[in-house]
Amino acid sequence: RASVDGVVLCGDMPNLRADATPKIRSYLRFRLPELSGRIVRAQLRLWSPTGDLAGYSVHSVTSNSWAERDLTARSRPAPRSPVARSGPFGPGSWSSVDVAGLTDDAQELSLVVTTRSSHSITFDSREGPNRPQLVIWTKPAPQPSATAFRMVA
Repeated sequence: RASVDGVVLCGDMPNLRADATPKIRSYLRFRLPELSGRIVRAQLRLWSPTGDLAGYSVHSVTSNSWAERDLTARSRPAPRSPVARSGPFGPGSWSSVDVAGLTDDAQELSLVVTTRSSHSITFDSREGPNRPQLVIWTKPAPQPSATAFRMVA
């Protein structure tokens, strides 16, 4: 879902967009499965046919209680400070940013993608051939163990 200065776009379009002028943001939401172990790494992966030298920023948002079809300039959750920034990336490629700090104890993860670039960046949406991906690595939880100690008098 993308929003342009108060006018909502996309929804079921094959592309997400980000642009600084006009201000275009793309909102993404991931429902996380119950994971065993602790999260040690998490990456948001986006595929772009355009690429960009300025890259993009990923922000968490102030609320997870938004509905895609109801997003407007007034109802959209505000982005918080950026949690990750990509570097430059070429056209027709995947880029990834680390979002591990946002996944702790989350059942749902809402993000907004922005850019400072004056050129429009295009990414595939969930309707496109290369859907956005949240890739999570976990480490098994330590197994409890019992050790017998001899009492010392």
